[in-house]
Order: sequence, then C-alpha cells, then structure tokens
Amino acid sequence: MEPSQKIIRPTSFTQLTSPHAPIELEGVEGAQYGLGHGVHRSTSGDTIVYHSGSNPGVVAYFLVSLNQKNGMVVVANSNNVIPILMETIQLWGKHYRIELPPLY
Repeated sequence: MEPSQKIIRPTSFTQLTSPHAPIELEGVEGAQYGLGHGVHRSTSGDTIVYHSGSNPGVVAYFLVSLNQKNGMVVVANSNNVIPILMETIQLWGKHYRIELPPLY
C-alpha cells in the first residue's frame, strides 16, 4: 500500500468517529458513544475518541485527539494500576492541552 492510500474512505472515518447514541454515566452530562467507543466533543471543538477495557489482571485505555492527531494507548498487567493509569492520562491531556472526556 502506498503511503498516500487511505485504509478507509473519509466518509467512513467520519461516521466511525461521530457520536451515535447517548450513554448514561453517573455524574456526566451529554456522554456519547460512537461505533464501539466513546466520542467526546470538547468545548474547544476537538473530538476525542476513547475506549477502556479490562480482564482480570489486565487494564487498557486508548484516547485519540482527532484535531491534534495525537493519542495514547496504555496497557497494564495489573488491576491495581488504575490510579496510575488515570494520572498518566491526565498528564498527557494537560501536556498537549487536550480537554479530556470524563474518565471512568
């Protein structure tokens, strides 16, 4: 595949990264879900796509700022690292001036 070739069409990418359904999160107004992940529209106009997951002994989280074309993936092999994982995400957002969605 040539570097200029796209994996998916721009219209498909827009649909993939758009909110499709409201979700209820305790203490969070206006939370939205896309096609398999959360979609957060910040007050600055940025779109953040994110998802978390866990199994016994494994925790994972990803976030991508579509406007800044910047993101992070965090995977840990312990359920005890959630406070450190959340702090790492907060530091990333602060460093890049990204308004994060509510973390849960």
